[in-house]
Amino acid sequence: MKAKYILGLIVTLFLLTGCGPTPNNEPEGVVNETEEAENDGGDYLGSWTRTAVYLGGELLNTTPANLTFNADGTYGSSGSGCATSGTHEEIDEGTITMVMMQNSCPGNIALPLTVTYTYTIGETEDELEQMTTITGPQMETYVR
Repeated sequence: MKAKYILGLIVTLFLLTGCGPTPNNEPEGVVNETEEAENDGGDYLGSWTRTAVYLGGELLNTTPANLTFNADGTYGSSGSGCATSGTHEEIDEGTITMVMMQNSCPGNIALPLTVTYTYTIGETEDELEQMTTITGPQMETYVR
């Protein structure tokens, strides 16, 4: 149980996002398959604002954070007094690998740190574009 939360903390610090498996009963506001838009590769590029972090399907927090994927293969993420940056690459449609090269967040994470996660892009009920990221037991939602 403790290892699950440590993994969750590391991934959260990495992306200022953690991600997790889609729970059997999706939390309110999460895009379901019938609402998903087609991913045309690169749809994730641009700036996003985090709306929620889940661990094992349970809401951890709704603390906003900013995440920007640049077309040159770099990313930046910031929120709650710390920031990370590095590189990103879409390795398959709907799968991104990020390599954290800089980190001002607490936790003494050894750099570089590589994390691969899956993502889907859809639309919220308010017609905002929404990205859901998943890695390990963590899931995060973002809008723009």
